[in-house]
Amino acid sequence: MNGAAGQPRRRRVLFLGSPYFEYYRHIIEAFESHGFDVDHYNDRPSENSFLKAAIRVRPALVNRIVDRYQDKIISETRTRHYDLIFVLNGKAFTPAFIDELKSQHRDAETVLYLWDAIGLYPHVLGFAPLFDRRYTFDSADAATYPDFTLWPLFYTDDYRAVGEAASVEEFEHDIINVCSAHANRYTLMKWLVPDLRAAGLRVFSYLYLNRLHFVYNRLRLKAFAQARAREFNFQTLPVPDYIALLRRSKAVLDVSHSAQTGLTIRTIETLGARRKLITTNVEVKNYDFYDPSRVLLIDAERPDVAAIKEFVALPPDELDPTIYRHYGIHNWVGEMIGTKGTD
Repeated sequence: MNGAAGQPRRRRVLFLGSPYFEYYRHIIEAFESHGFDVDHYNDRPSENSFLKAAIRVRPALVNRIVDRYQDKIISETRTRHYDLIFVLNGKAFTPAFIDELKSQHRDAETVLYLWDAIGLYPHVLGFAPLFDRRYTFDSADAATYPDFTLWPLFYTDDYRAVGEAASVEEFEHDIINVCSAHANRYTLMKWLVPDLRAAGLRVFSYLYLNRLHFVYNRLRLKAFAQARAREFNFQTLPVPDYIALLRRSKAVLDVSHSAQTGLTIRTIETLGARRKLITTNVEVKNYDFYDPSRVLLIDAERPDVAAIKEFVALPPDELDPTIYRHYGIHNWVGEMIGTKGTD
């Protein structure tokens, strides 16, 4: 089919995914750079904190809201032609909804990518078989469910710009730690950050927690029983602020979620920014960018502060440029559309 004036018709993708930290905007731009027009919808009816929590722990409470939202997507996209239907997570979706989309758009390839562990959102197993291709960022899930292809997350061009910038003559921070305060992260950070500072390291730490989660955690989780509001930030750190911090920092501390084995997006962004990584995720050794001068694996229970200090002072080796390109967002989107791209 040709477009106006005999020009080839641009391909079109229906992209259904969360607006988490604005990553969806970068994904849309990458699709567009591959020649796609993009229609985007959230994979949940809204970003309301109560609704998100209910979808996770009591989905029956919001079934009607979810059903109306899915009907809205079906109605608004019914007459459009799609070459690709791409679902990122699908936290509120049902098999009936995915099946209806496929029935409406029989010529579209369907692709699912999970950047959360299946154990956190097990309902995805109900609709995953309906997709032509399935990907996960989690190595344990890929081993457990062979119909999922292991494909790590990506870094955006903002992080590549940090890595390709001129060398920093003087760093402001030795280590930065910016993360959501899951129980295992909070438990470790409570003592590790003070110990790192006592060892003479300059550490910037920013623990984010939604106010509703703070109250819930205080009441339900032992790790947060003595937690105080002053220990947390109730607003996420804006991405430009984080990138500015990264430019002035030597290394990033990453504590993986206890329920996941996949490499966090923070890990991949640290690679793209060509900064050092300190991580608790043992899976990092299985990736091609692992290099002891750039990546330090630490014990999740009792990290060696002296080893961390020695690592931060160690000059990093450079990696092959093809490794950096492989983890860029354009290559990631290229894999989702079936044609690997280049950065």
